[in-house]
Amino acid sequence: MVLSARFRILRNLVTGNPIRLFFPLAILLLFQVSGWSAEQQVKPTFVKETSVQVERGGEVKIVMEAIPDYGNQILFEIQKAPLHGHLSELTPLSDHQVSVLYQHDGSRMPLSDEFLFRAQSPGRAKSTATRAQITVIPPPPLLQIEPKEIDFGAHFLGEKSQTNLKIRNLGGMKASGRLTLPSGCTAPDGDTFSLEEGETVKIPVEFAPQEEKEYASLAESLPQYQGGSVLIKGRGISRFSVGKIDPLSCSVTNLSDQSITLSFSADPAWIIPPQTEVPPHGEKDFSFQQAEHDESSQASASSEIRLSDGYSSRTFDLPPIQSFIPLTINPVATTNLGTLALGASLPVTFTLQNRSEMEKTIQWIASSPAGGGMSKEIMLMLKGGESRELSYDWTPTLPGTTKLLIGVKEGRSTTHELIWSATVTPTQPAVTPESIPSPEVTQSQEAATPPPTPAHSQQVSLIAPIDGLSWKAKTSWRGRPMVELRWEAHDGDEERVNIAMQIMRMKSKAEIEKESAAPADIPFRIETLPVEVSSLQHNGTEAIREIQGLPPGWHLLELTRTAKDGTLEARSTVQVSVPNPKSWGSLLMMPIGLLTLLLLGAFLWKLRH
Repeated sequence: MVLSARFRILRNLVTGNPIRLFFPLAILLLFQVSGWSAEQQVKPTFVKETSVQVERGGEVKIVMEAIPDYGNQILFEIQKAPLHGHLSELTPLSDHQVSVLYQHDGSRMPLSDEFLFRAQSPGRAKSTATRAQITVIPPPPLLQIEPKEIDFGAHFLGEKSQTNLKIRNLGGMKASGRLTLPSGCTAPDGDTFSLEEGETVKIPVEFAPQEEKEYASLAESLPQYQGGSVLIKGRGISRFSVGKIDPLSCSVTNLSDQSITLSFSADPAWIIPPQTEVPPHGEKDFSFQQAEHDESSQASASSEIRLSDGYSSRTFDLPPIQSFIPLTINPVATTNLGTLALGASLPVTFTLQNRSEMEKTIQWIASSPAGGGMSKEIMLMLKGGESRELSYDWTPTLPGTTKLLIGVKEGRSTTHELIWSATVTPTQPAVTPESIPSPEVTQSQEAATPPPTPAHSQQVSLIAPIDGLSWKAKTSWRGRPMVELRWEAHDGDEERVNIAMQIMRMKSKAEIEKESAAPADIPFRIETLPVEVSSLQHNGTEAIREIQGLPPGWHLLELTRTAKDGTLEARSTVQVSVPNPKSWGSLLMMPIGLLTLLLLGAFLWKLRH
């Protein structure tokens, strides 16, 4: 039809009739315009982009929407499916909306997904492919702590116990933070963690209680994450216990496997022991003594002693403070001992009386400028009202007018003294160097015939002797001379038997003439020298000691045994002879002889073979 109209127009133009030409040309232009408008009205459908969020492995509803077309039903289609999920069938919601369910497949990566869809309205072209954007949200951090509960049980204060906490991140996001541990617990290797999904870390937790109490608290993560807590329990107990022996004494038992050091504190009216170490599982007894004080400081209420090992403390109740009543100390006999032979022993006896009702701990010691005193104090304990008689064997070692002093101390500063006076004279006959036996005596001779004891070494004492005392000269493998002592052993001899040595030094005639006109009065002098004592055996029936370092010659050895309370229990003296050391030549004879025998044996064996 368009071609025929164009043909007529062309004909009219050729014939030259303008009126006939106008109408067909107008009609042709009208059709041309109408035809162009019809082609331009076929428009595409317009849709909206959409985006949603879904949890990993979860499901979400996605709405796809197009621009409404005057109520015309718009059709939707999925052009490209998602890679990490599944879509359900489309469900119409309106003439321009549909919905679809997206199910994520649970994969960790990537954290996004998408699909493409198109829509078409009737009489229109399809829309361009439009993206539906899906953001995958991983689950939040989720901590799994194993074990869920830790019970360390009972532990001594300061004692350490350790276990491991296993922390795992089950969530999809990174978990970073630290564990806040309760009191009594520490993390020696650090308490921080930083875990990606699925990662695990071990955190050592150490329990060291510092207080006597029950521990039960939560260890929590900071920041707080789900599952990030664990219950920690334990109990702190004291390392020692205190038992009462009597009103003024207690017994302390170390309950732990480690040594503890006890310290004491109390009212100034009481004398407290110094810091004392108690061995593992050991037990020690302690006594407390009232110190000197005025009547004005007397208290009516009970006092107490506080014992502490640095972690915990215990109190021990004491009776009320009483008036301080000092000891009474008296000699049994006269304090004038008269004349005493040099080297002789004489017991001095005195009494101590505790006039108070309180138990007292005292220290006493004997000393004298003429020798024969004690090397250390002896501690005694007197019960309330107790009276005790003590005796000490005094053996002066220097002649002349001298004194023996017995000092007794109680409390912090109260002391008592008793003094005995005597004149020590060397009454034994004069001794010349020619009268002393030669020290070079063989061991067999010494063992068979003990040397006679000089007159000055005879005991004048009521103290019992040490039973079975004997001696023998020996020579060590290095040629050093030594003396072996043996006696019948008693329990505690290793600590309670003391050995002292006195050596008689003969003076030359020139010295005698220089010091005195009467040589017989001062024939020798006595010196005390240190000795080396080493224990060889103590089998319950016989005790053996070796005395080393003595110079050649005759020596007077004194053995004393003290009782547990410090009093002298037994005493004996023995005179021993130390030979001259063997020369190196004689010492080398034995190894040379052995070497010769070995060489001879090797030579004979070689001849036979």
